Amino acid sequence: MSGQCRELKRLATLERNRGKEQIRWSWDLFSSDGGELSRYVSVRKWYKSDNGQWRTTKAGITIRLSELDEVVTALQRLQRARDAHEGDHDDDREATPRGGRASDRHLSPEELDETF
Repeated sequence: MSGQCRELKRLATLERNRGKEQIRWSWDLFSSDGGELSRYVSVRKWYKSDNGQWRTTKAGITIRLSELDEVVTALQRLQRARDAHEGDHDDDREATPRGGRASDRHLSPEELDETF
């Protein structure tokens, strides 16, 4: 798929790695070569280059507006699970579910509880 993407409005910026990286949430617009326009939410990782310019990486996701409610619900579920288990773990290691990598499948509610 070719075309052009452009940021319409930055919604949030999360600083990481002592200000050397950012996670940016934004409304973006995709213009296809055929002239079709699509709006979406972009969540991308950015880094500060040696010359001080911010540059995007390939790391990130796009969220269709039709998927936004599901994404919000999933994030709220994760937040509730975290809050319910606050203090259970002393570190921030990434947990991998039993049976494979995190990207292999969805966690059940029970597995999500175990993760936190």
